[in-house]
Amino acid sequence: MTDLLSQRREARYGAPAADQIMVKLYLTIGYSYYLRQAKWALEIVGRVDEGEEAVERLDNYRSDYRVPQVFRADLTDYTGSKHDLGHLVAGTDQREG
Repeated sequence: MTDLLSQRREARYGAPAADQIMVKLYLTIGYSYYLRQAKWALEIVGRVDEGEEAVERLDNYRSDYRVPQVFRADLTDYTGSKHDLGHLVAGTDQREG
């Protein structure tokens, strides 16, 4: 378990298996090199403060460069397929931080 993940209260008892665990402020992802996608996602959800504005969708898909290139899914992997570039967690729940 990574140091950042072990500091998360939500993961104090461990986390499911993954080839790579990526920790962000409100989101932790367990990534599979074999599947070239997330196996699981842990979302930290808090209350919404009054007066807070809704998050606008940007349709700005990017490869995650923390994943080694040989295991990373890129936009070209989805071209011509019937698969959608969906969210791992609800996009409106995410804030940059």
